[in-house]
Amino acid sequence: MLCHFHRQGASSIVLMLALVLSGCGGGGGGSGDDGPTFSDPANQNGTPPEEQVLLDAITLTANSEVESSVVDALRPLEIRVRIRDGNKKPQIGKPVNLTTSLGQLDTESGDVLTDSSGYASARLSVASEKPGTAGTVTVTYKEVVQEVYFEVGLAPVSVGSEQEGGFVESLIHVDKPSIAGNGEAILTVSIINTDGSSVDGTFSPTISSRCLDADPAKSVVEIVSSSEPGQVQAIYRPLDCRGLDTVEMTFNDLPGHAASGSIDIGPPSAFSIEQASISHTTIALRDSGNGVVPDKSLVVFTLLDSDGNPAQGAEVNFQLAGSGADASLDRSIDISDESGEVEANVLAGNSPGVVRVTASVSLSSGVLSSTSPDIVISTGRPDSDSLSLVAAQLNPGGGNYDGITTELFISAADRFNGPIPDETVIFLMTEYGRVSATCSTVNGSCAATWSSQSPRRPLFPTFEDKFGEPAYLRTLQNTPCIIGSDSFFDTPCPQSLGQPEGGRTTILAYTKGDESFIDSNGNGVYDSNEPFEDLPEAFMDHNEDGQFGNATTAGSCYPNCSLDGGDEEPFLDDNNNGVYDDGNGIYNGSLCSAAAETAGDCSRAPVTVSASVVIIMSGNEPFGGYYTADTTSPRRLSEMRTSDQKSKFTFYTSDVYNGVLPFGTEISVTSDACPLEGEVNFNVGNTNLPGPSRFELTMGGGTSKEIISGEVTATVTIPESGGIPTSNRFTIPCTVNACSASPQPDFCIEESPESGDD
Repeated sequence: MLCHFHRQGASSIVLMLALVLSGCGGGGGGSGDDGPTFSDPANQNGTPPEEQVLLDAITLTANSEVESSVVDALRPLEIRVRIRDGNKKPQIGKPVNLTTSLGQLDTESGDVLTDSSGYASARLSVASEKPGTAGTVTVTYKEVVQEVYFEVGLAPVSVGSEQEGGFVESLIHVDKPSIAGNGEAILTVSIINTDGSSVDGTFSPTISSRCLDADPAKSVVEIVSSSEPGQVQAIYRPLDCRGLDTVEMTFNDLPGHAASGSIDIGPPSAFSIEQASISHTTIALRDSGNGVVPDKSLVVFTLLDSDGNPAQGAEVNFQLAGSGADASLDRSIDISDESGEVEANVLAGNSPGVVRVTASVSLSSGVLSSTSPDIVISTGRPDSDSLSLVAAQLNPGGGNYDGITTELFISAADRFNGPIPDETVIFLMTEYGRVSATCSTVNGSCAATWSSQSPRRPLFPTFEDKFGEPAYLRTLQNTPCIIGSDSFFDTPCPQSLGQPEGGRTTILAYTKGDESFIDSNGNGVYDSNEPFEDLPEAFMDHNEDGQFGNATTAGSCYPNCSLDGGDEEPFLDDNNNGVYDDGNGIYNGSLCSAAAETAGDCSRAPVTVSASVVIIMSGNEPFGGYYTADTTSPRRLSEMRTSDQKSKFTFYTSDVYNGVLPFGTEISVTSDACPLEGEVNFNVGNTNLPGPSRFELTMGGGTSKEIISGEVTATVTIPESGGIPTSNRFTIPCTVNACSASPQPDFCIEESPESGDD
C-alpha cells in the first residue's frame, strides 16, 4: 500500500499518519492513541495543540478481518480514517470526504461523519473491475488531502463443475453433450471457495458461442434459477445450429473467472407431421390466375417433437402426386423453421386435375410422412353450359304488393364440371322488381334474393288498347281473347294474349367465364376445328324469344324479331363498341391451346357467361272461366250440361295478365245440385309456365227422367300477400238431362197403354 500526503492552504497543520501493512514512515497499530506522528517543520511552531489536526490510522481491511490493500469482486475493503487534534483528542461528528478512482464507495455524497472515537468509515467494492488494475482512495479533511492506493485482485474462488473425478475448474457441466437439433441441454457451473464450500450469492453470467452469437442467432439460451448456493444453470436450445458448438460462460461480477463446455448438435428428431394447411384448395391453370384464384397454392406442414413442440431444422422432402400431369412444386426440400413449419408452392400447369403434396422426413426409426388434402387445378372460370340459375318459388306474387320475395340459387362449374373457386363473384340484374346485385360462390354456389317492387311494367307504352289508348302490358281487360269466332274480355284465355306479357320478369345472372367446347381428341384443351359454343353478348330476354330485340341498338333482330316486346332489352357490351355483337367466330376460354391460339382460332380472354330464370309477379286478383275439356281448341262455356253420361270440363284461372296465380292459391269447386265426381279441390303449384292454370272437372250423368238444374261454383283464394288474402267466386249454370241423350236411355221411353176389348 502506498501513501502520500500534502498540505493545502496557509494554516499550520500537523499531519499524523499510522498505516497498517506497508505504512508510510513505519508500521504499528493504527488504532491506539500512540501512533506515529509526522510534522511539518515550517508550520508546527506557534500552533496550539487543540488547533492541530492529526489524520491517522487510515486502514484498509478485507472482510473486516484481514488488513490488505488488495480488493476483489467478492470481498469489499473497509476504509477507516481517524481524526484527532494535537492533544490526540478524537474529533467527533466531523465530515471526512472519501472518493475513489476505481470501483464504488457505499457513501451517497462522499462525506462521512466521524463517530465517537473519531473514526470515519466506508466500504469499497470493485464487483466488475478487471483483476490487476489499481486505484486510489482520496481522503480529504478540511485542507488536508491523503491518497491511499489499492489493487484489484482475482476473487479467491474457483469456477467450474463437478465431474466424476471431482471438481474441474473452468469446465461447464453439460448434461447432454450430444443433442438433436430440436433438443436442449442444461449447462451448470458451480462457484466454490478455496476450501471447497459453495460461495453464497447469485451471479449473472454472460454466455456466448458460435451459434448464440450468430446473426440471426442459431441457438438460444435461457438462464434459470438454481436451488443450490453458488450454482448457475442455463438451458441451451439450438435453432438451426449444427455440429460442435463451444459455449463460454463469464461473469461480470466475477471478472477473470470463466468456464466453457461443448455441445454436439445433430439433426432434429421429429415424431409427427401435422396435416398441411393450404392457401387455396382450387387454383387456376398456369398464367390464367387472378387475385381471387391464383395459379399456385402454398402448402404448409408442421413438424412436432415427442413433446408436441415445434421441431426446428428438420430436412423435409416434398413429392407431388395426382392427376395434374404438368403441375409442379417450387421446391423439393425445405428446412423446418422455429415454428416447425416447412412449405412448398404447388404450381399449376396447363392441364386440370387434382393433386396433393406428400412431405417426408428420414428418421433413424424410418421415414415419417404426411399428405396434404386435394388441390383442384381448374380453369378457374365457369364455362357457359355449367352456369345455372333457379328460383325457390317461381310464382311468388308481388304484382300488387312490395316486399314479396323469393330466393335465387346460382350454381357454376368449370369445363370439367368441377367447382369454381370460392369467392367467384356472380352479378345479377332483373327486368322488374329488385334483386341482389352480386353473390359470391362457396363450393360452386351462391344465393341471392328477388323482391317485388317497382318497376312492374316497361318504361314506355308499346301498343294501343281496345280504347285506342297507349298501353304497356297485355291484360284480360285491354286485349281480347280470340278463339275461333269468339272474342271476349275479363276471362282467362287458353292462349297467349301476345307481347308484351305482364307479370313475368326475367332475372339474369352472369360472370366472366369460358365458352363450352367438345374435346374431340381428349387432350383437355381446345384445338383448332373442335366444335364450340360461340357465345353472343349476353342480354336480358324480356319477351323470352331468344333474340336481342332492342331496336335502338345496332345488331338487334329488329325489324325481323320473332316476337314483339323486346324493345327495352339491355345487353352486356363485352367489347365496349356500343353494338350488340354475335359470337366472334373463335373459341374464348382458358383452355385455348398454344397451337390454336397461334393459328388465331382461339383466345384465352374470357367472355360473359350467363343464365336466366323467369319468375311470375302474379297479381292478387283472380279471374276465372269455364271451358270444354278439349285442350286443342277449347270453347268457352256459358253452361255446363250433361246427359246420361258423365262429361269433362275445365276451369281456367289466372291473374289480370292471363298468368298463373301465386304459389299456394287454392281452388275449391262445388255444386248445389249437379253431381261432381273426382277431384274438386286444387292448388296452384310452383311454376312459371305461361298462360293460366287449368283444372279438369267431371260432372256425372243423369240416372232418371228427372232434369237436374243448378250451379257450379269455383272459389279461388290467393294466400296472403301484403297481409291481404283475396278470394273470388266464379259460378256457371249446370244441367243434367239424361233424356237429352241420343239415343235415349230406356227409362226415358214411355210405354203405350194396352188396348181394351171392343
